Amino acid sequence: MENVVKAMCLLSLVLCGFRGNAQQDWRAGHLVTGDSTIIKGQILFEDWGISPHSIEFKDESGTVTRRSAQEIKGFYIQEPLKTFQSKNLKLTYYAKTVVAEGKSPIARTDSVSLFLEVLLQSSIVTLYECLDDEGNARFFLQKDARLHELRNPVYRLAKGDASHVIKSEVYKAQLKQLLSECPTLDTDNVKYSDVDIIKLLEKYLRYCKADFRTDFQQTALGQSLAFGGMFRHAPNNPGARTFVGLDLLLFSKKKFNSGFVSIEIGAGFARQDEKKTVDEGSRFYFGLYGGKYFGLGDWHPILYTGISNANGALDTGVGISYKRDVSVAVSAGLINLMKSDAAWSFQVRITPFSKK
Repeated sequence: MENVVKAMCLLSLVLCGFRGNAQQDWRAGHLVTGDSTIIKGQILFEDWGISPHSIEFKDESGTVTRRSAQEIKGFYIQEPLKTFQSKNLKLTYYAKTVVAEGKSPIARTDSVSLFLEVLLQSSIVTLYECLDDEGNARFFLQKDARLHELRNPVYRLAKGDASHVIKSEVYKAQLKQLLSECPTLDTDNVKYSDVDIIKLLEKYLRYCKADFRTDFQQTALGQSLAFGGMFRHAPNNPGARTFVGLDLLLFSKKKFNSGFVSIEIGAGFARQDEKKTVDEGSRFYFGLYGGKYFGLGDWHPILYTGISNANGALDTGVGISYKRDVSVAVSAGLINLMKSDAAWSFQVRITPFSKK
């Protein structure tokens, strides 16, 4: 088992080095300058955890420059289809600690220039998404040439000897007012999410008989879900050692489909002893994992953890994937390892049935 752990550590180091080289992923697109000139080229596509202040752009001659949100109006990426526009914003951040009675919950207000992603665009309204410095999604609605932040402040307020979470959901009243042309529009049950707000705006625009375009490409099921087959070999399992089954992956939209949850269900095949009798052990296999693909090219290092009845709790592994269609990995149950009980396995997954 010691050799397995060493191999996992070595593989982790290799993947970390690979990840650094895999980040340079140029995508075809164009940028729009301050005077509305369109320049074609390539844009360094990143797994942005916050909305970018600037981007790297490679023109058709191969010259690379960095363009800030203060210099250009926006940029467009062909694959995945994404449009970003530059905006000057004032972002209010709320206290993370308990706010005393009578005190302002506002921790700070930042004035920034950022590229916001366009989620829906029409002649009447445009919806933008911003990921702030804390990685939280914020939504902005532009109407009548004015940009309105749909506010959803959340903070904890002290009241006597206790404290209460304040969720004012201001955005519901804002949407009701901004979209008042449609009197039947119900904003009370709208969640502060891209899916819900887009659905509401689509109803509003249909009522107004206005054409609209959504760049909300990753809502399609084929781009958020993948399924296929899996093979697992767990040589130290007391019962079944070889498992085959189905693997279902749910991808996170917020990280350009790099974060995922994996559900594995299958059957195990127990080894036989010298008397040709089957060893006792579970023939049913189940695994539940959360993890992340790294890099933006064709090859993706993987890191994940979860639980399975082959390796036990905190079944943590590393691996490598090609286009997220085929992956190989090795994992070990950390709880069992701490008990000096060797629990590791080798896995192969094939999940080609999606537009990931």
